[in-house]
Amino acid sequence: MWIVLPWMMLGLLRCFSDAERDNPLDTKSPSYRAIGNIRGTVTRFYSPFEPISGAQVSLQSPQWATITGTEGDFLFQAAPIGMWLLRANKAGYAADSVNIEVQVGQVAEAILRLDALPVFQSASVISSHISRWWPTDDLYFAEFKAKAYDPDEPQTVIFVDVMIPDLGVVDSLIFNTANMQFEGNLNQTVLPDGNLQSLLGREIIFQARDRRLMRNTSAPIYLARIINETPVADTPQGLQTFIPPDTLQWQPMFLPFDFSYAVEVVRFDAGISTPVWSRKNISATETITLTEQLPTGTYFWTVSVVDEFGNRSRSREASFLVP
Repeated sequence: MWIVLPWMMLGLLRCFSDAERDNPLDTKSPSYRAIGNIRGTVTRFYSPFEPISGAQVSLQSPQWATITGTEGDFLFQAAPIGMWLLRANKAGYAADSVNIEVQVGQVAEAILRLDALPVFQSASVISSHISRWWPTDDLYFAEFKAKAYDPDEPQTVIFVDVMIPDLGVVDSLIFNTANMQFEGNLNQTVLPDGNLQSLLGREIIFQARDRRLMRNTSAPIYLARIINETPVADTPQGLQTFIPPDTLQWQPMFLPFDFSYAVEVVRFDAGISTPVWSRKNISATETITLTEQLPTGTYFWTVSVVDEFGNRSRSREASFLVP
């Protein structure tokens, strides 16, 4: 029979208590570290979920960050345990984030999907000044045009707004299927002071939204000029008889900037105007002979001056008859 004396028992207990604790998952071990790893991928938002390289992925609190590789992959090593907010972003995309739990010695996995923001191909604003017989006051308005697409789904930009922050103006544009662009006019009467001049020097910004209402804005653009001078259509006018080929004449203009002329002829039938002929980029020294044979009826024609930016000022209508 073995007899364990008290002093021997004490020694055995001391030996067990002094045994080395080297398990890194043992909270009482000197090797214990309260860390884990995070591994994941950043992809595009829509199927087939193509990987996005060069995206920044950050683990907040602490502020760690890394960049995704060619396959959209990323890795955080030795991340502190706990719940963290993982966030991915890249220029041209809406950011995505996800809460993730890091456990001791474990690898937490995450997938983040970035929705590409709409892209502007073009954006412009010009001024139009229209002289008219009735109403007698001239018409001034700004014309806005923009082309935008969604890199994820090219045909899904469904809204484009124009914004003039300094004036508190926001207006929605309409998609023109003929020109495949968003268009809209802003009459000067809706501006705070009722004068188109208030647009000069103001930032004008376009905002596009896709079907998920992700939005992006254009760089600021500016209205370059308002042409107050009015051209005058001279001959024919007053329902004069006009038999092509014959010359359209207007009074010459002298302006302190480069410009060209544009002429348009419209047929008028029972209150309906139908464009029948036009010519642009006419130099100051050209004469325009209308050679096209026109059916019998009533016609109106106008002449406009157009500067290098597209801003224009149009004459009152002059009328003629084709017998």
